[in-house]
Amino acid sequence: MIDLTTPVGRLVGGHPMVMRPNKDEKTGLPKMQKDNVTPSMSVYIDLAIPKGTEQHWNQTEWGAKIHAEALASFPNGEYQMDAFSWKIIDGDSQTPNKKMKKPCDREGYPGHWVIHASNGFAVKAYHRGNYEPTQQSQRKEEIKTGDYCRLVMTVKGNGAASPNTHVVYPNPSMFELY
Repeated sequence: MIDLTTPVGRLVGGHPMVMRPNKDEKTGLPKMQKDNVTPSMSVYIDLAIPKGTEQHWNQTEWGAKIHAEALASFPNGEYQMDAFSWKIIDGDSQTPNKKMKKPCDREGYPGHWVIHASNGFAVKAYHRGNYEPTQQSQRKEEIKTGDYCRLVMTVKGNGAASPNTHVVYPNPSMFELY
C-alpha cells in the first residue's frame, strides 16, 4: 500500500461527502453488507488530472507510484491482463466502457487522466491550506462538479484476494478544494 497526494485536477464526478448505494454490475440491484440487510454504501470521486507530454499515465510522478504498487501487489504479472482494473481512464479514449459510454464524450474528460477513487466512508474535505479539524468543510453545497481539487489517498492492490478480479484501489482519505 502506498500513500499518495495527487496533483491538482478537476472534480468530474461524484462528491467526497455523498454516500451512494453500491450496485451489482450485472443485476443493477443494491449490494448488501455481510448482514444481508444493510445496503453497502460508498463515496466516489472522479478526479481529472491534466495530461502533459507523457504517452501514458504511468509516466507521471503520481502514476509511476501507482504502477509500482501494482507490480508489488501482483508479482505474477496479473497487472498486464486486459481485464485488470487500474481505476484510471484515458479521458481521450474512444473505447466505450461497459455502459457503452466513451470517455472522450464525457464532460471534463478529454485531455485528462481520470482517477476513479472510492471509499466506504465520507471523505474529509478542506479548503486549501485549512487542515485543522475545526476547519473541515461541513457543507456539501460548497463542493461541485468542475471545482479544482486534489486528493490524499492510499492505493492498494487486492493481490490474490479475488482470483477473478484484479484491481488497484485508490481510496481517498482527504479532499482539498482549491
